[in-house]
Amino acid sequence: MTQEERKSWLEKCKESLRKSRAKEVIEALKKLRPDWHEETDDPVATAIKCLEKREVKGQLNYAKAIEENLPIGSGEVESAHRTILQKRLKIPGAWWRLERAQLRALRANNRWDELWQRRAA
Repeated sequence: MTQEERKSWLEKCKESLRKSRAKEVIEALKKLRPDWHEETDDPVATAIKCLEKREVKGQLNYAKAIEENLPIGSGEVESAHRTILQKRLKIPGAWWRLERAQLRALRANNRWDELWQRRAA
């Protein structure tokens, strides 16, 4: 497969994921590695296992996320982790209990309902 063919194949896979068609991507990956099995430990097998696991859990509904204008990459989450959580939790000399850190994360993510449900419990 040429560099251009690989690039085109990857773009088709990404578009399938954006349209919540993860099974198509899984099948495409399996065609690359027809001899793969659960114990295989290479990048293609790892991708297959990862996608299958998340597809079963319903975590690959990118079409709905895009429709609701939600981020589908990890960049915003990673950035928020650094700027909101780590910045507050790593104050020199500060000690945090797990429950307080979790509550702070819920509050930072505007998940007020969960915050108050936990407080009421």
